[in-house]
Amino acid sequence: MCLPYLVEELETTLTKLQQSHQELATTQNRLVQTERLASMGQISAGVAHEINNPLSTILLYSHMLLKQHQTQDPENEDIR
Repeated sequence: MCLPYLVEELETTLTKLQQSHQELATTQNRLVQTERLASMGQISAGVAHEINNPLSTILLYSHMLLKQHQTQDPENEDIR
């Protein structure tokens, strides 16, 4: 009677270990996916920052140029 009980307990333990291993693998995959998305977010923020800096300078100078030109100047529309 003892041997069948031990075999059953061992099978139950093995099943639980397999489930735990599968859950661990799933969690690791989710973590890797999350880290990839975080990295992409950081890269996107860096690219947006690098694009925004020159555009801000262009906007600043175009506003200054627009203030220097008179409203009836034909170049006024191009500057806008």
